Amino acid sequence: REFSIFKCKVQRSWMGKVEFKVAVEPHQLLWLHDALRIYNLPDLGKTLRCLITYVQREENDADVFGKTRSKPHHGQPGKVEQAFNVESEQEVWLKEKATQHKLPDVGKVVRILLEYGMLVADPAEVFGVIRKMARSAAQGGGVGQISPFKLERWFAKYEFTAPYLLCCSDCEAMSMKELLAIGDAESLQRWESLSLGYTESAGLPALLTEIASTYDTTTAEDILVVVPEEGIFLTMLALLKPGDHVVATYPGYQSLFEVARSIGCHVDMWTPEPTDGGLHFNVDTLKELMKPSTRLVAVNFPHNPSGFIPSPAAWALIVDAVKAADDCFLFSDEMYRGLEFEESARLASGVDQYAKAITLCGMSKVYALPGLRIGWLATRNAALLNRIKELKDYTTICSSAPSEVLALMGLRAREQIIVRNMSCMRANLALLEAFFAKHNDKFRWSPPHGGTVCFPELITGESSDEWCQALVEQEGILLLPAAAYDYQPQDGRQHFRIGFARNNMPEVLNLLDTWLAKRTKG
Repeated sequence: REFSIFKCKVQRSWMGKVEFKVAVEPHQLLWLHDALRIYNLPDLGKTLRCLITYVQREENDADVFGKTRSKPHHGQPGKVEQAFNVESEQEVWLKEKATQHKLPDVGKVVRILLEYGMLVADPAEVFGVIRKMARSAAQGGGVGQISPFKLERWFAKYEFTAPYLLCCSDCEAMSMKELLAIGDAESLQRWESLSLGYTESAGLPALLTEIASTYDTTTAEDILVVVPEEGIFLTMLALLKPGDHVVATYPGYQSLFEVARSIGCHVDMWTPEPTDGGLHFNVDTLKELMKPSTRLVAVNFPHNPSGFIPSPAAWALIVDAVKAADDCFLFSDEMYRGLEFEESARLASGVDQYAKAITLCGMSKVYALPGLRIGWLATRNAALLNRIKELKDYTTICSSAPSEVLALMGLRAREQIIVRNMSCMRANLALLEAFFAKHNDKFRWSPPHGGTVCFPELITGESSDEWCQALVEQEGILLLPAAAYDYQPQDGRQHFRIGFARNNMPEVLNLLDTWLAKRTKG
C-alpha cells in the first residue's frame, strides 16, 4: 500500500514475526529526526507504541509492546526503511484492537504521525486526532465524511416550489437581453464568434486580466476561475490536514468550516456579540481563539447572514492577528464586497493586505449573474494557487465557455450593474425598516451595513424554525431559519434570514404582513 509520505508493507518473516516496514525518503527522515528533537518525542518505535496506548486508553496494554524493537536499515536506493518487528501474540492483539475500536491500519497511523506531528504545539494533540478518527469511525463517519449542507438542503426542498422567496442572497438576476444590452463591443464580438469547445483550466485569459483589475496588487497569474463553492472546497483541501487549527466566522456559509471539520481539523467558531446596533464580531474574541499554531482563519465580510462589516481599523487588526500566527493563512470570502451602503465602509480586499490571503469572489451576488456559476480565487501565494489548480483537475477541470464570456461582459459593465442592484436594495431596505417598526412587538432588527441579507430576531417566544416552516407551508413565503446555519445561541435567540435584493419584495412583504395579522387574530 502506498501513501503520499511513505510506503507501508506487511510481510511475515521466518521466525513467525510480522514486520511493518515504512519506507521514508531521506529528506523525510531528516524531518522526522527534527520533529523528535523539537518535541522531545521518543524514537519512532516507542512513539507508535505510545500512540496506540493513547488511542486505547488502556495503560496495561502498553506492556504488550514491551518487546517492540525498531531498527533503521537501507532498502531501495535513496530510501531508508524503519522496521517495526511485532511478535506473533502482539500481532493478534493489534488486530483485535484495530477491529474493536475501528482504528486505521498501522501504516495510516504512522502516516498521520509523520504528516501532522510538527503542525501542533503539543505532540499529544496528534494522538487526539487518532482518537477522533476512531470515534468517528465507530459512529459510521470518519475523516472525509462531510455533514449535509443544511442551508442548501433547505433551498433544495423549497426554492423551486415556494412561490415567494424572501431569503435569497443574490440580487435580482439579470436577463440575457439585459446583459447583452450593456456589453462592450469586444465582449459582444467574442459572444458572436464563440466556439463551444473546452476552455483553459485557469480561466479565459481576458477574464483573468479583468478580475485582477478589481484588486490593487494582483495580476492575471494570481487568479483562478472556479465555481464559488468549489473555490472553498479546493482551498481547504490544499491547505489543511487533520489536527490543524481553524477559526471561522459563525454563523456563516457552512462550507467555510464544515470542510475543515471533515478533514479532521479542530475548528473554533468566532461568534458575534449582540449589541444595540446588531450582531458585532469582536476582534478581541478572535485573538483569544487563535493559537500560535493556527493554520487558517476564514472570514466573510460583508457578513452572511447579519450584514455586519468591521471598521477599516478593526479589519486591519484582524489581518494583523492572522499575520502574528506562525504560519497562518487568511481565507476572505468577499462574495458581497461591493454592496456596501456607505462606500467608505468597503474594506480593502484580503489579497491586497496579506501575502498569505486567499480571496473568494464571483458573479453570483454583486453582479446578479448566479446562473453563470463563475467565481474566482485570488492569492499572491503561488505555491498554494498551483496546488489548488492541481486539485481542480479532479473537480470541474475548466469552466463553461459561454459563462466565461458573459462573466467578462458583466465585469466590464460592473459599475452599471452595481448601481442597478444598489437601487433595488436601498428601496427594499426602506420597506424593511417600516415593516419592522410596525411589528416591533414580534421582531428585533438592525439594518445591515452591506450585502443582500439581514438576520432579524423573532421575539414572540416561538422557535424560528417552526415559525418559518409554518410560513412557507401556509403562505408560500420562504425565509431561512437560523437552524439552516445550525446556529443556536446559548441565550435562546431565534433568528431568521431575509434577502432584500429582489424586485418582488414589496408584494411579498404585504403578504407577510397579512399573514401576521391573521395569526394575531387567530
